[in-house]
Amino acid sequence: AHEDSPPFDKNEYLQLVMSLLYIARFTRQDVLLHVTAFASKSEPTELHYKGLFRVLLYLIQTKSQKFVIQPNPTAPILEVFADASHQVHQDMHGHGGFILLHYGSPVYFKSFKLKHNTRSSSESELITLEEATTYVKWIRALVSMIERRNLPPTIVHQDNLSTILLAKEGPTFKRTKHLLNREFLIKECVINNEIMLKYVNTFNNLADYLTKVVSDIKINKALGVMGSVKV
Repeated sequence: AHEDSPPFDKNEYLQLVMSLLYIARFTRQDVLLHVTAFASKSEPTELHYKGLFRVLLYLIQTKSQKFVIQPNPTAPILEVFADASHQVHQDMHGHGGFILLHYGSPVYFKSFKLKHNTRSSSESELITLEEATTYVKWIRALVSMIERRNLPPTIVHQDNLSTILLAKEGPTFKRTKHLLNREFLIKECVINNEIMLKYVNTFNNLADYLTKVVSDIKINKALGVMGSVKV
């Protein structure tokens, strides 16, 4: 257990974490979930450091893998895949992640530990969806300014039907009233035709590997769709 592992020097641990985060965010998003999880450790142990070192070894062994930006003119201008896992951390916090694609090529990834405990998987998904929506608004403004035109609604793929219902209709029961602030931004964006929520099967959700450990088949499928290649 992690509790039985001796503490590790924080400065040395953080140095490796920050180096790996830079790599994960910009060139190797396939390890972003793992590095983000290790970065959330406020009291690192030797076991945590060994885990980080295994990530480093994996990157060395697969250093030929890279992301290639290959815009597809027939793909949507902007498209988002959002996902979350409920209570996956030791302190029972969830983990969220989303991918933003521009003409089919990934331009932004985020994998993050949820700051607060959530009461259900739908709530974890809603928090992640709200976070993704804030980035959609910013990216839409940027792309609209560059291309000098109004953009069609950005399709946001989500694999939880209850979350989509909450985002569109708003909390309707006492046990979901506390979500009003979170769903308001999403609902407003839907009404203003800034985003269009669309259900996607979990297996086809490209953001799934940013929130949980998945099979090699699934991660390779996602990376292939987004232009990750091995040379």
